[in-house]
Order: sequence, then structure tokens, then C-alpha cells
Amino acid sequence: MEIKEAVIVQYDVDTLIEPKYNPRKISAKQREEIKKSLTEFGFVTPLVVNINEDRRNIVVGGNQRLRIAKSIGFKTVPCVEVNLSEEREKELNIRLNKNTAEFDYELLKKYFEKDLLLEIGFTESELGKTLSDYEEKLAEFDNDNCEMPIVQKFNEKYDSVIIFCNNEMDFN
Repeated sequence: MEIKEAVIVQYDVDTLIEPKYNPRKISAKQREEIKKSLTEFGFVTPLVVNINEDRRNIVVGGNQRLRIAKSIGFKTVPCVEVNLSEEREKELNIRLNKNTAEFDYELLKKYFEKDLLLEIGFTESELGKTLSDYEEKLAEFDNDNCEMPIVQKFNEKYDSVIIFCNNEMDFN
């Protein structure tokens, strides 16, 4: 199959057609996040539009962004053109929406402020996948920097725990 270089073409929003089969849906919160992104940064990711003579101007990818762009007054949007049969068009539609990566929460925590991530649309429970302060502190310890050897979790060799107390208050 010949793959040609992608060229971005501006399309009038009123000439683009949303396919009836598009199974993608978004929540009101996601809609607001996309709207905010389009308002703040413009259209930085083009839509994908079919130019096949039987499927001309069908939006293969970016239907939600198209709807939102229309609602906030965009007259034209950037598009990448593909020439696909209806069957291949449907496949690409699903692949564009399904084949997405996951976030590395440790890198998010390392390089981004939590407030920004929450503003972008991450939830507290998603960001909870990062280590808590306690877990980070605990992870700093190993047998080289502890007074006593650390017993590994779930090691069946040990069936008891000994707690050493350094003062009377701890002992009680």
C-alpha cells in the first residue's frame, strides 16, 4: 500500500460531514476541556477527512473537536486527507480512538505541577496513582541505610514482626 505524505488542508466547517456510525462520545467535562484547549491553543491537531469519491468530506477522526469548533465560531479547520473505502474509513475511525497510549504517572508527577494536571482534566484518583509522600519516603530506605535489615513484603520465611522501642513512651 502506498502511503503518501500528509498535507494539511483548510476546510470550511460547513462542508464537513459527521459519519452516522461514529461510536465516540464524550462527557460534558471532556467537552469543556476540549473547548478550553481549542480556545487557548487553536487547532493544533488536524481532523482526518476522507476524499474518496463515494465518501467525500466524511470526518474520519476529530468529530468531537469539529462540533466544538463549530460551536465556538471556527469557520475553517485544518484537515489531513485520506482516500479510503467505507470499510477502511470505519476501521481508521476506530483505530484513531482506540489505539491510545497510557500516561506514565511517575513522569507526570516529576515534570508537571499537580494543579496544572487537575486543571487540564486529570482527576485526583488518576493522580493518586503516583506515590504518596509516605510511600516515597519509605522507598528511600533499603538494607544499606537502615539500622536493621528490612524484611521484604510477602516473604513467607518470616511469621512475626519485632518492634524495637527507643524510649518509655514507645514501649507503652
